[in-house]
Formats: sequence, C-alpha cells, structure tokens
Amino acid sequence: MTGFLGSAWSWLVLAIGLGFVIFVHELGHFAVAKWVGVFVERFSIGFGPVIWSFRRGETEYALSAIPFGGYVKMLGQDDANPAEMTREDLKLDPRSYPAQSVPKRMAIISAGVIMNVIFGFLFFLFVFNVGVPYTPALVGSVEAGSPAWQVGIERGDRIVQINGEEVVEFEQLIQAVVL
Repeated sequence: MTGFLGSAWSWLVLAIGLGFVIFVHELGHFAVAKWVGVFVERFSIGFGPVIWSFRRGETEYALSAIPFGGYVKMLGQDDANPAEMTREDLKLDPRSYPAQSVPKRMAIISAGVIMNVIFGFLFFLFVFNVGVPYTPALVGSVEAGSPAWQVGIERGDRIVQINGEEVVEFEQLIQAVVL
C-alpha cells in the first residue's frame, strides 16, 4: 500500500501493537495485585474518557480514548494524589495497596516489566519457530570467463559461506562482501 492508505495502515498496526504491549504490561500488575489480594477498582487500556467498559466481579474493565498507555487502579493507589496512600483507613483495609507489605508492593510494581520481558521472550520463540521471510543468497548471473564461471558457479546456486562465515540471506551476503 502506498500513500494515505499505506500510512494509515501503518499507524493502525503500530497502535494495535503498542496497545497489546501495554495490555501485557498492565496484565502483569493486575494479575499480581489480584494474586496478593488487593482490590482492583479498574483495569484500563488507554487514558482519558472511557469509550467502553464493563464490570466483571468487583473490577471494571475499560477502554479509554487516548490509546497510548493504560493503568490498573487499586484501592488506595492514586498516582495523581500520592497523599491517598497515607490515609489511615486505607492502611487498615487488608485489601488496599498501602496495607500490603513492601515485598508484595514490589511484586505488584515489578510485574508489568517482568510480563514484558516474558512476552518478548515468548514472541521471539514464536517468530523464530514460524519464521520471517527473507531473500536467500542466490547467484543472479555469472559472466562467461569470470572467476565464478571458471570454478563452476552457475545462476541460481545458493551461496552458503564467504571466508568461513555462514551466509543464509542476501543481506548477509552484501555485508560479508562489503567487509
């Protein structure tokens, strides 16, 4: 695709990919918060006005207007108002974020990054197993009398090695020749 449609498609794919990475990150915070018993008020992908939401159990799940981010809102945790964590009633509520031990809070906060690392590793395994298209290192033409012709290289032969270095794809061939 070229022009506006190609550009729009690229932006859409970027937004979906970024949204998925954000989802995985926030899912890490959410899962660990639930696991340690913290009340999660909202799980949101995006910021700003809520476009669509539903409630399942005690948590509201939301999709918000600005897609570049997301958050997990836990009882007693308010990044816009850090004083919220010092309220005495929240410190006494066993399901609030401030009432959790330091190791539990560290686990909740670290879970997002850890999920991104796990996701990256799993995505790498998937791509490695499925494969990525590439241009093989094949001989396009051979001039009569050239050194390649003299040693019997023919059009369509696959180049597998240069100076002891393995060559799989055309880009590797170019790099090996240049270096």
